[in-house]
Amino acid sequence: MKEKNILLEKSTDFAVAIVELSKRISQNPINGIFINQVVRSSSSIMSNVAESEFASSRKDFLWKLQISLKEANETKYWLTLMKRSLFISQKDYDKLLPECEELIKMLVSSCNTIKKN
Repeated sequence: MKEKNILLEKSTDFAVAIVELSKRISQNPINGIFINQVVRSSSSIMSNVAESEFASSRKDFLWKLQISLKEANETKYWLTLMKRSLFISQKDYDKLLPECEELIKMLVSSCNTIKKN
């Protein structure tokens, strides 16, 4: 029986939350770019974590998690830009930012553990 992958579950939940947020935002040519980017980067966190489960080597496994970390950091800054540009509410930002930061911490910890072993 396969062990539950908490990182995959959390990254999937986060990507779904971003998609749900994007559905609620009325799009125009400017914020459409922001929405597209935040959906792409957040879903890339999840997809790279999923790919890491079938990595061909330890190096490949680490690489997939490092990509996820970069995408999580990008997502964090897109959320910040969207909030500061008033495309999302403070409430949405206050809900999503801690989730993103938790993913970043988990990914940093995972990468550090892999590098040590």
